[in-house]
Amino acid sequence: EPRHPALGTDLAAAATPVLLQLLLLTECRRWSTKALSLLEDADRGTRKEMVLQETLATAAMWTGGTGDEVRAAITRGLEIAHKLGETSHHLRLMVGLHILLVRAGDFRGSLAVAEALSSAARTSADVSYMVVADWTRGASQHFLGNQRAAERDFQNGFGRAGPRNLHLFGLDYRVRALVPYARVLWLAGRPDRAMAVAREAIGEAAASGRSVDVCFSLLYATPVFLWCGDWSAAEGALGKLMQHTNWQALLSFHATGLALKGELLVHLGETDRGTALLRDALKAMKAEKHAILVKRAAYALADGLRISGQLDEALAVIADAIAETQDGEEALELPELLRLQAAVLLSMPDKDESQAEDCLMRSLECARRQNASGWELRTATSLARLRTSQGRHEAAHEILAGVYRSFTEGFETRDLKAAAQLLKEMDEFMGSAARPCE
Repeated sequence: EPRHPALGTDLAAAATPVLLQLLLLTECRRWSTKALSLLEDADRGTRKEMVLQETLATAAMWTGGTGDEVRAAITRGLEIAHKLGETSHHLRLMVGLHILLVRAGDFRGSLAVAEALSSAARTSADVSYMVVADWTRGASQHFLGNQRAAERDFQNGFGRAGPRNLHLFGLDYRVRALVPYARVLWLAGRPDRAMAVAREAIGEAAASGRSVDVCFSLLYATPVFLWCGDWSAAEGALGKLMQHTNWQALLSFHATGLALKGELLVHLGETDRGTALLRDALKAMKAEKHAILVKRAAYALADGLRISGQLDEALAVIADAIAETQDGEEALELPELLRLQAAVLLSMPDKDESQAEDCLMRSLECARRQNASGWELRTATSLARLRTSQGRHEAAHEILAGVYRSFTEGFETRDLKAAAQLLKEMDEFMGSAARPCE
């Protein structure tokens, strides 16, 4: 026990925000925890405790702290900030709560926090509240599968003249918005713009030089590169991420990073290595309650199992991922999971075409409800292949051409090239079928 606990906690309360600013997160977490354990009764509910709860929550969020540890610190910090009228601390802690809820997969809860930020913004003189409210709402809508609403919220936020380089809960708030906005753009059928925004996020984070920003942008922009079929961009981003000097300390990113590496390996033909990585990563993501890309990892694992012929296990992984979707929610990845389920069913020795077709129709409906043209194109391509194999060429052409024509960019990306090639083959087949025999 220290001889002068009050002096120690005073020093820790002064030092931990500096450690946080210097991104010495492990040290910040250790000193915040120690100081809070020695806090005297007279200091409870004071600014000193609020600062320590906030620094503990922020450092623990990125260094692998448990959700319960982070949530307890945020809740207590918010309680004190509200009582003391500490607006900037209240804003940061609300943003922290939003990050925590999104990461845990409580997307409805995160939307409620975004709405609370909107209410606070209406009474606050601080313009950053309004921007943050738009961007947090956009992120929640994105994960809830409401892509049109998400795009509108993000654009509203980018249209406001908020402060630059504002750090909230360890992250540059603009970098945090650009990453999900890139994902929204891809889903909305604008892959070229999505790639540009993903690169903008990585560029802005690199310019700041702050490790959490850099690693966050590289990690969460990688799915956009994978969706576009740009394996070299994905490989480059993951390489930079895992070679970053602070990568080892940022434990909360590790399982997700390994899952994306596994998915990339499957795409590159290293199926066994990729599948093994995905198995471990998925287990760790579930244990750590990191839900942001957990459905993506399940999809990639099932795809690897399908490629290596382990079809029953692939179906089981897909069924688990679909079952884990919360009541009344439509998981962002649901159209993809259903499309892959159809592909596995069609690979079975006793393939059930009607069941596979049912999965594809459900996938198509779900993608349309989400306004996710990116998913819709993939499913329409799969459905067109199935219809073609059944000899229903006109129906196949109609379903794919309708979706393909809605795209105005991205014609060099993998999905659009595959769709264009299939349409060309169908045009040639129908053209030759229509010509009378010589």
